[in-house]
Formats: sequence, C-alpha cells, structure tokens
Amino acid sequence: RALMFDAKLIIMDEPTTALTKKEVAALFEIILKLKAQGIAILFVSHKLNEVFEISERFTILRSGQLIATGNTSDLDDRKFTYYMTGRSNATDRFSSSRTSPSAESTTTHTAALSSAAAQSAAASSSSR
Repeated sequence: RALMFDAKLIIMDEPTTALTKKEVAALFEIILKLKAQGIAILFVSHKLNEVFEISERFTILRSGQLIATGNTSDLDDRKFTYYMTGRSNATDRFSSSRTSPSAESTTTHTAALSSAAAQSAAASSSSR
C-alpha cells in the first residue's frame, strides 16, 4: 500500500515476528529492492541477527531512552548486546551466534535504517 502513495519512508515494526525463515528471506529481498529504489526503511526489531543482516545504521532505545546510534558495521555482538541490556556480561547468556536477547530485554527495540533513511536522519540531526 505504501508504494501506491509514492512513500519515501516505510516503517516496519517487528515485521518478522510471525514469519518463517523462508518468508523472512523474501521480506529481506523486498527491503533490499526498495532500498535500491531510494526508499528508506525503518526496521524495528529486537532480533539481533536480523538487525545485523539487514541494516546499515541502528538506533537502540531502552525503556524509552536513547542508548546508542551509529553504523551497524561498527558493532560486534558483545557491544550490541550491552547496549540492548545494559549489562556487560549479557553476551555470556546467549550463544555465540547472533540470537535474540532473552525476555528480560523485551522493552529494548532497535530501529535499523536503510541508507536513504540514514542520510535523511543525518541531515535532520545536523540541521538542529
């Protein structure tokens, strides 16, 4: 529907929650095609593996507070998990692969931005 109205930004809030792995892969292909067309995607998720896979930039909010924002490529699992949970040893609770955080951090969400959204956000913040 958003494309019918020539949207420049599409917000996806936890879009993969009820999807199979195959459906997630198809959604990510669509996101990449939209990004190539210059459409910004704001992808909200608490699933670390998805954030690392699909995003170029991230913003982490915990309990309504801005915790961190930057390039996803600048993060590793340990730092990202620390931002999400506020605990330095939190990664010990997760497997070494990129997995979702425990139920303890369900109030933490990550907004992942495509390059078009990142450029727009950077322009907005520099004009303040």
